[in-house]
Amino acid sequence: MGTGCTNSRTITRAKLEERVVNGLKNRLMAPEKAAEAMRAFAEETNRLNRERRSFAESDRQELEKTEAAI
Repeated sequence: MGTGCTNSRTITRAKLEERVVNGLKNRLMAPEKAAEAMRAFAEETNRLNRERRSFAESDRQELEKTEAAI
């Protein structure tokens, strides 16, 4: 079995949290990244809405045919 970690370097929890938060703010939530994420979300939402409307129209037409046949 191993003797464990030999790395003697440490970092305080506060410093680690600060680094993580700064990374999130400056890298993941950079304005251009956030704008791209919002654009992609809006694009996908619009695609799904168009798809749903298309299915709703074909369902409505099918229902009309069925009711006419009854």
